[in-house]
Amino acid sequence: MARLDATYINTANKIKVLDIIRNSDLISRAELVKKTHLSAPTITRIVDSLINTEKIVEEVGTGSSEGGRPPHLIRFSGGDKYVIGIDLGTTHIDGIVANLDAEVVTEMRIPTFVESGYDEVISRTALLIRDLLDRSGVPSSRILGIGMAVAGLVDRKRKIVEYSPDFGWHDANIVKDLRQSVPFPIVFDNVTRVMSLGELHFGLGQKTSNFICINVGYGIGAGVISEGKPFFGAHGMSGEFGHIVVDPYADARCMCGNTGCLEALASGRGIAMAAQKLLATGAKSVLADSFRADPSSITARAVANAATNGDELAAGVLTSAARYLGLGIVNLVNLFDPDAIVIGGGVATAGEMFFNTIRATVSERSLSRHSRGIEITPSSFGSRASVMGAVSLVLDEVLSLRLETASNVEENA
Repeated sequence: MARLDATYINTANKIKVLDIIRNSDLISRAELVKKTHLSAPTITRIVDSLINTEKIVEEVGTGSSEGGRPPHLIRFSGGDKYVIGIDLGTTHIDGIVANLDAEVVTEMRIPTFVESGYDEVISRTALLIRDLLDRSGVPSSRILGIGMAVAGLVDRKRKIVEYSPDFGWHDANIVKDLRQSVPFPIVFDNVTRVMSLGELHFGLGQKTSNFICINVGYGIGAGVISEGKPFFGAHGMSGEFGHIVVDPYADARCMCGNTGCLEALASGRGIAMAAQKLLATGAKSVLADSFRADPSSITARAVANAATNGDELAAGVLTSAARYLGLGIVNLVNLFDPDAIVIGGGVATAGEMFFNTIRATVSERSLSRHSRGIEITPSSFGSRASVMGAVSLVLDEVLSLRLETASNVEENA
């Protein structure tokens, strides 16, 4: 038991030191002693291991001396370690190859063809991974792993997609099925939580450790970051923000079967459906002319573009969706008291009118004075939010010392 305790403490200390090193441009061992309150010999042992064994820290010269020998400076070494990030969406599969410093080497997008079935989607994902690797020119031995963002309820304990209404999947074991043709470790999670992790490691997390990331696309989800850690819930299925009821008397039916869900009223699908219903009554709009041949093909993007160009019907639909989203965000703000709200996904590109309506609604209805002025901002990475989050999934494994580093993979290849 004592041996297990010592191993646990050593690992916890190493993770703590690694986190400080990564969040510092340059730092000396002496500064690490001050920040961690660990002994100098312990810091030396941990740093030497991170340099020589894990090979995720490097020495980069000496600093100025305050008497005695100049200190050796160290930093996180992520520039030569790479990750494949995949956003498995219902219309497209997006992929990038990036290093642990968030520098993108190459990126690709292919259609998902979700109607072709689960096996074909998995095959197309594996093909994209191989094509990304070929195009990037990065040796396989330098790829730490694959991070994936997937829409749906993810059971973290069983490591499966328990249910994805967007794909129509039940109990999908995507890791097992992908590993038949992909030789790298695979880490995946719900797309919104993945986006929030990307913000934590590469974006807003540089300023605050308490924020909520909202993904507004075909559906709506939320990823909560509290004290620098993602909130998962008892079964890893937290964040189904789109299924809170914001208008019990609305006739908009959600894909979950309920009526009045936020997702039915403010998601990309909800915005498109609202516009289609109004046009079916004979209301005037440029959308009626543009989609006369097939009104059912109206998209949220088309509604946003029409609203930007002054179309009253489109502006009304978009404003209504923004108000509903603002009402939902008020509930999150009152529950979690975050420093900021980040909004990503396709609908987040709808423009300032959309964001200003959300901000006004939150300011009007939030409980505390602090919350009324809360920062509500688009994602740091725009259309790359999900794939950068997918990269951060693997980075999180590395920083937690749960994943083999590139040097280990190379030695075992």
